[in-house]
Amino acid sequence: MDGVTVVVILSITAVLVFILNVFCVSIIVRNQQLRSKPSSILTANLLSMHILQAVATMPFYALKRLPETNSNFVCSGFRFFYILTFYIACFCVSLISLDRFLAFRLKMKYRTTVTSKRSHVRPCVSMGLHHHYVLYTVRLPYGEVFIQPSPTVGRFMLLVNCFLPCLVIVGIYTYIMVCLRRFEKLKNKNITIWRNGFNLKIEQTNHSKHNDSRSNVRNRLVTVNHLLPHTIAIPRSLQ
Repeated sequence: MDGVTVVVILSITAVLVFILNVFCVSIIVRNQQLRSKPSSILTANLLSMHILQAVATMPFYALKRLPETNSNFVCSGFRFFYILTFYIACFCVSLISLDRFLAFRLKMKYRTTVTSKRSHVRPCVSMGLHHHYVLYTVRLPYGEVFIQPSPTVGRFMLLVNCFLPCLVIVGIYTYIMVCLRRFEKLKNKNITIWRNGFNLKIEQTNHSKHNDSRSNVRNRLVTVNHLLPHTIAIPRSLQ
């Protein structure tokens, strides 16, 4: 596949990614109920990283694939925005999973503990930390100033910013899934116990009503025997 074809495909993809993510962000921003939810704020932050990828990362990569536009500035710009958006996106997904974990554990206390203001702080801090890291470990895409990171630093930051967030995400959702399965089993067990107790109560009630009806019939026959001149035989089943 030649460079021109790759550029055309990347351009179309970048436009589609930009439109879809801007549309999703606009829905969150316009909806007051979504805008006030901490999880929606974190999701909007993740979508903004996708918008930055469509606006900066993919165009730089398209220019990098063309020999006429491939330069130190283009290569450095692509590397800068690629690492910046990739690491922040990983961290945003881990924040979303952490938010779901807090909602699962805190239950009714979640709304008072995790507020929208605090949810705004977490993405800002993460973006600031990762931007600071990228500035000092990635070759800068401007001027004559650049920093070439060592492979050891690159592996360490990949471990910290990619693999650890993935482990956190997998661990949190695995924990939630296990707890939900336990809750489902306990709920089914309680429902079975409740149904058995309810059926037993119905049987006892029906048996009690049957005994009461037999007693009422017997008492009425005894009363009638006192009033009538001749005696009515009481059935053996009612004695």
